[in-house]
Amino acid sequence: MSNLSSSTCSPNASNSSSPTTTNLPSPTANTTTPLPTTPLKAAYATLITTLSYLPGALLLAYTLQKQGSQYPLILMYTGLPANTIALLKREAQHSNIILHETTLLNLSPNAGVAARFADTWTKLQVFSFYDSGYERICFLDADMLILGPMDELLLNTSLRKPDIEGESGKLLAANHVCVCNLDRDSWAPSDWRRENCAYTTTPNNNHSPQETQHVPPTGSGLHTHTLLNSGLFIFTPSKETWNDMWKFIHTHSSSLSHYQFPDQDFLTEWWRDRWISVGWKWNALKTWRYWHPEMWRDEDVRALHYIVDKPWRARVPASGIAGYRGNDGVTHGWWWEAYGKWEGERREAGEMGILELFWLWRLERIGYVPFVQTAKLLANHILWASARESFSKIVHGLLVKKCANRTYIIDYRVNHKFSAIVTGRKTLE
Repeated sequence: MSNLSSSTCSPNASNSSSPTTTNLPSPTANTTTPLPTTPLKAAYATLITTLSYLPGALLLAYTLQKQGSQYPLILMYTGLPANTIALLKREAQHSNIILHETTLLNLSPNAGVAARFADTWTKLQVFSFYDSGYERICFLDADMLILGPMDELLLNTSLRKPDIEGESGKLLAANHVCVCNLDRDSWAPSDWRRENCAYTTTPNNNHSPQETQHVPPTGSGLHTHTLLNSGLFIFTPSKETWNDMWKFIHTHSSSLSHYQFPDQDFLTEWWRDRWISVGWKWNALKTWRYWHPEMWRDEDVRALHYIVDKPWRARVPASGIAGYRGNDGVTHGWWWEAYGKWEGERREAGEMGILELFWLWRLERIGYVPFVQTAKLLANHILWASARESFSKIVHGLLVKKCANRTYIIDYRVNHKFSAIVTGRKTLE
């Protein structure tokens, strides 16, 4: 395992143009709470268990630093190839990343759990950092993009009940689950309805979702108001917390298999009556932009959470239609704008290896395996082989850059028609 020590390097400035015309929102002015003057050892943390979340983690680290965070991002990982780790070590010098290999956890093999949640138990490993010296840690899902300063949340959130000593007085900070289920997904529990959502103002729910709220004790209000979203949570690590969690897991092992959202359901249960809800903007699910327009303001968002389909799987087309239901063109465009700035800085710094890794991943993820197997353009640093009509998908419109006698793919488009391969071929030697 990697030692949890940080090495920081400021990225080179870049004026790289954005791949989208959508402008990233700017945080509302004069909203930043003064930070404590006493130094606090703190960190952010995230997790990737497959390469599919690597693009998200890279942009999470990059945008976290660009928004002025003075604290490192601990990147927990499992099962990554050696060449990927080597490239991540180079990226760590630019984005204040601490690499930390961890053990994959699967505590409840449950056929009812969606594939994308299969490895989420591994998040709990972040609670094992009690011997690292950190006084508080903020976990962030790797599919988040930072759009505003985060350190005030990390440092100023109260994590203790003032009238209770010891472990029982500790608090977890997170935010509520949105249970609107406006897409009418069949997997959702029966009480996941708009009128039961903590972000919907009703006669029984008149607090402002902008403010930190103590969660109502279990049994004193709506059950759905006690559910937390584990995409972001802040805690104080300790050996006692870690050991108590495992005692709970061992004594409740039979019930773990019933968790639909493994880590999230566990944290909701274990921190029952001991967590507080932060405002929506710190873990703003992209769907809230149209599910909760009365609450959402682009300029207020600090951390944008790309649930379900990920923006890095495809650029936003001219139509602006993107996402699961076609409603996410604006927010997906923000990710690509941030990517354009990151890519420009890395190219200027000569860090082409991490770009190779990113684009190879994209070619594989879109199902274009024949091209990758035939050309090995990125993996083995050879030029594009002759195209074959048998390819199920054809990459065309390549934008390439020659650097140190090697040709790199910087961008591409996909077309199902072989005849479309014209643009850019003459640039390949």
